[in-house]
Amino acid sequence: MRVPKAFLRKVILCVVIIQLMYILTSKLSTNEKSIKSKSSTKLEKISLDNKRRGDKPLNSIYFLKTHKTGSTTLQSILMRYGDTRNLSFAFKEKNHELGWPRVFHKNIPIKLKAPHSRYDIICQHLRHSDDVFDVLNPKAKVITILRNPTYNFISTFKYFYEKWTKRCFGTINIDEFLSTMENSTSNITVSNECVNRQLYDLGMRPNDTVNVIKVKRKIWEMDMTFDLVMISEYFNEGLILLKHLMNWSFDDIVYISKNVQTKKTKGIDVTYPEAYRKIRELNIGDEMLYQHYNKTFWNMINNFGRERMNREVSKLNQIRDKMKTFCIGEVVNGTNERLSEHNKPTWMANKVNAYILSEEGKHDATCKQLVAGEDQYTDFLRQKMKSLGYI
Repeated sequence: MRVPKAFLRKVILCVVIIQLMYILTSKLSTNEKSIKSKSSTKLEKISLDNKRRGDKPLNSIYFLKTHKTGSTTLQSILMRYGDTRNLSFAFKEKNHELGWPRVFHKNIPIKLKAPHSRYDIICQHLRHSDDVFDVLNPKAKVITILRNPTYNFISTFKYFYEKWTKRCFGTINIDEFLSTMENSTSNITVSNECVNRQLYDLGMRPNDTVNVIKVKRKIWEMDMTFDLVMISEYFNEGLILLKHLMNWSFDDIVYISKNVQTKKTKGIDVTYPEAYRKIRELNIGDEMLYQHYNKTFWNMINNFGRERMNREVSKLNQIRDKMKTFCIGEVVNGTNERLSEHNKPTWMANKVNAYILSEEGKHDATCKQLVAGEDQYTDFLRQKMKSLGYI
């Protein structure tokens, strides 16, 4: 029986198409594995880097400062480090942000004067774009910090209610919002601008943060770019990893917590289990991001060594306790009239704690650095950069 030529041509065409699809699929899979392989190499060898570099500390770093993640405390560490060593910072002529909520553009910061051309440290609020790398020291390490999306969402809700919460959710009362979420029989829909705010800070457009494929792609890009993604819930462990990434000392990473809310978001409220489930669904992009980097973070700690980590965290806590005892006289609300202009919160002061220095602390430069407000410290460093001829 003869097979018609037309039928044979169709069979051959189908075979060719199947082979092409297999090749393309294999190539995409290989590329994805390659990306993941590169990222794991960059993110999981912190404990080895300092052995190759010797004992010289690194002085260049880009910190993508996310909102309501403990980022102001980490920023304070970086500002104090740069201040002590007369390093250059990327600042605008006024205020403490670099164009946020607009995506960062290389023309936003004040231009450096020759012979300086690249900033040593970028740690102000901005929305990430690759333009950062056009103005950053090419040897800089790249870090950020993430927080459990549910805690982050509720903390943001309570902190920014005057501008953001009312517009997004129609109420400024967190209990009212949670109760509505808990008792609603239908899914809650909100504008994409009101959820997944960590991905938003990382440069994603609001509509893209709810697109699973685009979120995965963003994570791959971050894997190739970031040297360290810290987890807010394990802040001290992250600082130890940062210390080894940068070849810094314990004194370099000592801190006093900044912008801590007086009524802190501590844990999941068992009164609203359904509401919290819906919050996780609304923030699916941030949830994917957090789960990926929480896993990566603990892989790094395992590679570093759990016992070694515990020893170093314990030592850091001992140093912090001594500094707090020496520096801090009293913890007060941010509106307290006894606060000096140097360390008085300038944003949502009624919602955060602040510090009154001890008599010894008032005369100690490190103590003053540790409690300095973000706006005040930024203004000081901006003027210092002018006096040093950077700008």
